[in-house]
Parts: sequence; C-alpha cells; structure tokens
Amino acid sequence: MPKRANYDDLVGFKTPTQRRNDAQVAMILADMKRIDSVLASGNEDELKALHIDLDGTYQNLIRNWDKSVWGYVPKFGFNYEFLGESSLRDNLTTMRGKLRGYLLQLSPNAEDILLSDPSPTKKNITTDNTADTPKMRTNMYDIINGGKFDVVKEYARIWTLFNTADHIGSRAVPLAKQIPLGMQFFPDSFKRRAITLEDFNDVFGFKFNPPNESVTEDELISYCEYIVTLCDHLWEYAEDCLEDDSDYLRDDLFQTIESCMDELGLMPAKRDNITIFVNKDPTVTAVAEMVDESMSYDVKSYIHNQTKGNLQRKKTILKFLADDIEPERNKLRGINRTLEGNLFQMLQKFVRHNNEENPYIKGLSPDELEACYDDIYQMWLLAKAEIDNLERKKRVEETLKRINA
Repeated sequence: MPKRANYDDLVGFKTPTQRRNDAQVAMILADMKRIDSVLASGNEDELKALHIDLDGTYQNLIRNWDKSVWGYVPKFGFNYEFLGESSLRDNLTTMRGKLRGYLLQLSPNAEDILLSDPSPTKKNITTDNTADTPKMRTNMYDIINGGKFDVVKEYARIWTLFNTADHIGSRAVPLAKQIPLGMQFFPDSFKRRAITLEDFNDVFGFKFNPPNESVTEDELISYCEYIVTLCDHLWEYAEDCLEDDSDYLRDDLFQTIESCMDELGLMPAKRDNITIFVNKDPTVTAVAEMVDESMSYDVKSYIHNQTKGNLQRKKTILKFLADDIEPERNKLRGINRTLEGNLFQMLQKFVRHNNEENPYIKGLSPDELEACYDDIYQMWLLAKAEIDNLERKKRVEETLKRINA
C-alpha cells in the first residue's frame, strides 16, 4: 500500500507577500496602540513627535492622508506653528481612524483583533483605568488659528473680487472691466505704449489663468502685485472714468489682498505706483521707514522672492544703497569704526569696482557671491540703524538733561 503524503509541515507556510502583509498589520496595530497611549497621557511634545513620525510613515501609503486634519499645507506638509495640543489630539484621533480603515483593507480578520482591542471610540481613554476622561473639545481659538492656508481658495477669492461685482450689486461694474477703459490714460513709461490691456499683458508676458487646483503660492503673489498695481494706476490717472461703487470694490479687494499677504508673512513695497510684496523683516521695515520712498523700495525689493539668485539685480540695488550711505560715512566711523571699515571695503571690492580679476572673488561660486552680497546688505541695514540711533540718543540725552535741570 503506497505511503500517504504528509503535508502537516506546510500548515504554517506563508508566501513573501503574506509575510509582508502580516508585518504591516503588526506595525499598524502597534502604531494604533502608540496613539492610544499618547492620547491618554502624553504632553504636547510627545503628541507632536508621534504626529511627525506617523506622517512620515503613512503619508505615501494611505490615500487622502492629508484630508480632514488641521494645519496641512498642500505641497508643503503640516505647518506645526498652527498646531496646538488640541489640534494635535484631533489629528492623531483622525489618523487612528485612517489606520483602522487601512488595516481592514489589508486583513479581513483584523476586525476580530480590533474587537479584542477596542479603539477610543468604543471606550473612553482613561489615565488610571477607573475614571473616564472626557473627549477633548477643540476651542474656538484653535479652530480659527489652526486653519490651513489654502492657496487655491485664496486665489479664487481674489479672482472673484477682481472679475465680478456681485457682492456689491447687479449694476456694479467689476474692476477688471474698468481697467481696460482707463488704460489710455496710463503713462507710456508704465505701459510701454500698449493700447489695450491684452496688449499690455502681451508686452510684459502677464498671463493669469482662472482658479484651478494647480495654482501656486508664487502665482498668487504675482497676481496680487498685478491687481494692486493696475488699480493704483486706475485711481491715479483715470479716476474720472471710475464707475459708481468702485471705491467699495477696491476697498474689499485690497483688504482681502492685504490680509492674505500678511498671513503669508509679506509686506508691500511701492515705487512709481508699482507694488511688490516682500518678506516681512523687522529690521528691513524699520530701516525702510528712515529713508525716502524710492530708497525704501530698494531696501525692501532686495528681499523679494524673485530677487533671490538674481546677482545683477542685487548688485544694482547695493549700488543705490552705497550711494545713500556715502555722505554718512564719517558719522558711522565715529559710532562704529569696525563696521564702517568692513562695510565700505566690501562695497569697494564687490559693488563699486569690477574686481573679477581678483583670484579670490573670481573663484567664488554664484551662491558664495550672493552670500557676500547678502552680508553687505545686512551690514548696510545695521549701519543705517546705528546712525539713526545716534540721532535718537542725542534727543533722549537732551530731553533728560532738561528734565533733570
């Protein structure tokens, strides 16, 4: 009688795919327990650390990982400046739910495991196994300040305010339709003899598409610069052409743009009715207020996003700044001789004279040369601040002298 085959040793056999699947299931179960533990007794630092770890692990594994969570910026990830303890707790609770859903997709038997190890939705999290802890309520402050900045929605909102006037009334004429009528009065130095708005856009290469999901932050900023500049020219040179309610349309539009740019950490810089938005910097802002409007524009435009990497543009601005501070050189020397010496040597070597034949300067990479330009700019800001403080110091001393007389 032939011997019967014995397959008992194959009962526990698993394919590589099954083994990987089991390992993933084990990892997810472990991470769900980590979430439960941190939600039960973790502080804000522990919540944040787990949040970062889970995001790094699952953002490419679980579809729509970024949906229904606080503080997520498309294409950039989570902005942890906007996530307080309450928001982190909400996000981790949501992430646990996403992990549970993904787990059930991986393993049909996972439901049995979950039933034996229930989620916080099935029983409240406790700190001492005796008293239930009520679910954390998200307060109004965290809701308002934890909202993410949505570039697409902001662009759509500004597009609507510029191209329509429905929020004012059915008879109001959108600003986008008024600007072409006023173009004829704009100076040629600005429009380069363009006859129509389409001609103007073609001359300068402006093309702003209707709102869509691919809008970037740079496009939003450029669109705001475009709108503010055209509106300022309309009010300056063609105010007689304005329709009724135009002031209301502009006020609503400009208020929205200002708030939007402020949330992005940007401030306006203007010259000849042309506006750009640059990064906010307390030192830059303070020094810009010490100089005239034209020089203020140069001071601010140096830190414009589109100036980064543009060595020729930065060098041109530094030449203007060098001319501005030259008459105050002796005054600066009396305040800070080292700063005066370093600043004017750098201006001589890198800005005022062509020293490309200098072996060291010639060997600098574009990034290294830009770093030198940026150092000169920062020294110029410091020099202007120190000179301004000297005048303030004299006024304060004179005031105190009179008080104590």
